Amino acid sequence: SAAIILGAGRGTRLLSIAAPYTKTILPVNGLPVIAYATQAAAPFVDKIVVVAHPSTATAVSQAAAAGMPDDRQIVLTLQHEPTGMADAIRLGLEALQGDYAAVILCGDNIVLEEQNVRNVLECVKSDHDRRIPVGLAWTYIEWEPEEARRFSVYQPLAGGRGKLIEKPSNPPSKICWCGPLAVSSSKDALQRIGRLIPSDRGEYEATDLMNSYLMQGDSCRLPLTGEWFDIGTPAALQEARDLIENLPR
Repeated sequence: SAAIILGAGRGTRLLSIAAPYTKTILPVNGLPVIAYATQAAAPFVDKIVVVAHPSTATAVSQAAAAGMPDDRQIVLTLQHEPTGMADAIRLGLEALQGDYAAVILCGDNIVLEEQNVRNVLECVKSDHDRRIPVGLAWTYIEWEPEEARRFSVYQPLAGGRGKLIEKPSNPPSKICWCGPLAVSSSKDALQRIGRLIPSDRGEYEATDLMNSYLMQGDSCRLPLTGEWFDIGTPAALQEARDLIENLPR
């Protein structure tokens, strides 16, 4: 299995404290933000790919390596243009050069409990306890409507199917995609990405990729355990620092 860590975002809302680099390298309790992703994934995968922007690639790959044992290597691939999360996932999957079960994490999110990575990979890899592997596994947090409007929210449909709606004004449920996702086949995921069309903002959206599984009923969702942080604003960065620095070691 493999991990794709997405670190190509520029973090415009954090440029006042992150420039000339990127929010993924900002420190939280002695570790760069992106290192929490590599630290969570490393115990469960054989290969780790980091997707970065050319202008910050060296700093991002060094920051990502801070979360891994010294004997582990990172494969670095570059996203030159802001063409969306699904396109960044495509670049990461192509860099694997094979067919893998792959977990995908955002380098500007902090997932403290590594078992979330293990859980989604188990859903797409194994048939333990007579479970049939699925094409996509993802984690969620339940938020009240006021908060849910900021996320991709799950709408259940008939026959075990569903879809994610991006930032809905009227959320159809409390189930919000937060945290890692995993695919059973990197080759199959690449084919699905190849069939996507850009959204209204001209980007290839991760939710559209996920919906290609959800609409077929070929997915499972798991409640995210532990704390999760989206380091998108200075306030969110400070909240993460305050909480993580005070956790018992």
